[in-house]
Amino acid sequence: MEIKNIKACGDYVIIKVVKIEKKEDNKTKNGIILLNKEENENTKTNINGERVTAVFYVNEIGPLVNKDTCGFKVGDEVVVNGYDTQYVGDDKDNLFAICKAESIKCVVESER
Repeated sequence: MEIKNIKACGDYVIIKVVKIEKKEDNKTKNGIILLNKEENENTKTNINGERVTAVFYVNEIGPLVNKDTCGFKVGDEVVVNGYDTQYVGDDKDNLFAICKAESIKCVVESER
C-alpha cells in the first residue's frame, strides 16, 4: 500500500523508517544463532527471520501529546519500544511506524 498522507491522532506519534540494514547472524554448524552484543534496541527479527536494524525519525506528533514536555520534536532520530510499534507501508522508502508518545525511549544525537 502506498501511503500518500498519514496523520497522527490522539497521543500517537508517526515515525518515518528511513534506513533498514540487514545483519548477518553468527550461526554454529548446528544452526544455533549467536547474537551480536553490539546490537542496539532497534535491531529486530523481521518476518523472514532476518536480523534488521532500523533508524526512526519523528514525522508527526499527535494533538494530545504535550509537545513542551515530551522530550522530542519532529525530525528527531529516536529509539522506540518495538513491542508497542505498528508498521504501515510497503517498503523501506514508504514505511512508517505508529506508537504512543511514551513508547519513544530516547532521542539519538549522532555524528554524520
